[in-house]
Amino acid sequence: MKFKILYFLFFAGITVLSASDEILLQSFTTSIEKQNSDVRRNLALAVEKLDGVRIEPNSVLSFNDIVGEASIQNGFVTGRVFYWNEAIYEPGGGLCQVSSTLFNLLLLTGFTIKERHKHSQPVTYVPMGLDATIYYGKKNLKMQNPYSQTMRLSAKISDTSLTFSIFGSLPLTERFELETEEEEHELPILKKEKSYRNAFSIFVYRKKYRGENLLETSLLYKDFIPAVYFK
Repeated sequence: MKFKILYFLFFAGITVLSASDEILLQSFTTSIEKQNSDVRRNLALAVEKLDGVRIEPNSVLSFNDIVGEASIQNGFVTGRVFYWNEAIYEPGGGLCQVSSTLFNLLLLTGFTIKERHKHSQPVTYVPMGLDATIYYGKKNLKMQNPYSQTMRLSAKISDTSLTFSIFGSLPLTERFELETEEEEHELPILKKEKSYRNAFSIFVYRKKYRGENLLETSLLYKDFIPAVYFK
């Protein structure tokens, strides 16, 4: 079974901030309404570390280098995280929502992927294929600024949402949209008494526009999400 999901994030309108002469280039938001207080605390700590980070031309932003290890010693608390088809609790639970939100922002800004890892199972805060998991010392998110200007991150958290924005001194000449195509792999039912989810292949494309003209469509990567029986 094949089906396509068009996942469009519209280019943010250019806004000049008179106080700093910076231009809002792009923003991206995910919902945190279903996150508990411990996860929200971890989110807020990561946001504090990322807010205001400057990304120099051609430099690589490293999530783990900025946020650090999600340990009790570094101020993080135990929160819910997902491995395979189960939820467990460990220090820094919820940080993958931060890295995934940032990942989407930078993809929509035209950044180059240097390192990105998928979750073993789908997450709830972004569509399949558009997540970015992190694990200090093993899995990182690294994105390169391809432009000749320095850019600045803004990270904000509210009671309902997590928002990343990126600012620069010059407007971008192109805008980007993301598109995911999902292919479901139907598997034979081996255990009829258990519920299950089929496997998926997810193709992630980025479209580049100048004005209303489509310049190119690039396949960024392909993810595979294995089938799973639910407990």
